[in-house]
Amino acid sequence: MFSGNSGLAIGQHWFGTTRLRLGYQVFDRLLAYVTGGVAYTGISASISGGTTDNLMGPYTSNTSGSGSATKIGWTVGGGFEVPIIDNLSLKTEYLYTQYSGVTVAYRTVAVEPFFFTDTTRGSLSTGTIGLHIARAGLNWKL
Repeated sequence: MFSGNSGLAIGQHWFGTTRLRLGYQVFDRLLAYVTGGVAYTGISASISGGTTDNLMGPYTSNTSGSGSATKIGWTVGGGFEVPIIDNLSLKTEYLYTQYSGVTVAYRTVAVEPFFFTDTTRGSLSTGTIGLHIARAGLNWKL
């Protein structure tokens, strides 16, 4: 009987942006704006998997690897801001951020009793990573 599983996990640990904002006062107290600039993030990726084949004898293989990087990319978005009281305003916005991918080095160990143990090394690249972010917040004006 043959069985197998594999998985790729990608995580974003932190991110930040440096952006310009261009707005238009739609109504008396409502500001609509577009924004864009530089984005930066800490991204990690890991791969794992294994197979078992008992049909032709007990054969197993296990794959594992991980990698992380700080990436610089770009961001664009838009939102709305409305004052609540004198120095406090509420904003909602959408951002799209895009970064180049992460490369993960991996190792596969295959074991077939009585014949061989084989180790393979390689790398996997995630390709371009795009993230959609929707958020709301409060701004305090000094």
